[in-house]
Amino acid sequence: MASKSRSEIQAWKQRLVHQAEVKLQSLTTSANFKAYLKTMAKFHHYSLRNINLIYAQDPQATQVAGVRQWQKDFNRQVTKGAKAIRIAAPITKRLTPEQQRQLGTKRDQAIVGYRYLPVFDVRHTTGEQLPQTRDFIKTELGEHANVTPLCGSIAPGRPMPRVNGRSLQSRTVAISPSS
Repeated sequence: MASKSRSEIQAWKQRLVHQAEVKLQSLTTSANFKAYLKTMAKFHHYSLRNINLIYAQDPQATQVAGVRQWQKDFNRQVTKGAKAIRIAAPITKRLTPEQQRQLGTKRDQAIVGYRYLPVFDVRHTTGEQLPQTRDFIKTELGEHANVTPLCGSIAPGRPMPRVNGRSLQSRTVAISPSS
């Protein structure tokens, strides 16, 4: 995109946002709405704007990350020729004391714009197997002493992974054996 003019880049951004808006407007059927909600649940750590951008570009995306994050954090490589999903990332600027006064804020930085960064879905990567919830439960919950720290680390309001089991009224969890 470095060789494109400012107006071409602006037009590309507008098309990207328009594509997200069109996808959102198509959410009138129950099946589409359920698919959208499933996508939102998968990307709980992204802003609503980025969830919408991800959904508009690839409704089947389940786990997305940038090239470096796939390499560094997951020991995975993005497949050559994979199509990137673009998300908005803020561009920040350090504020001078005068600017802080003018804006009526005590913050040191302000968002001055957004750039669109490429991320890739897990299905467009190869490498080490990603850890699954089932594997974590088998290794970490082998001893009862591990249950309390695990429960304390689960943030209220965050979606829970799917597990074969059920919650009991006595504040315990029964895990069913793997099928």
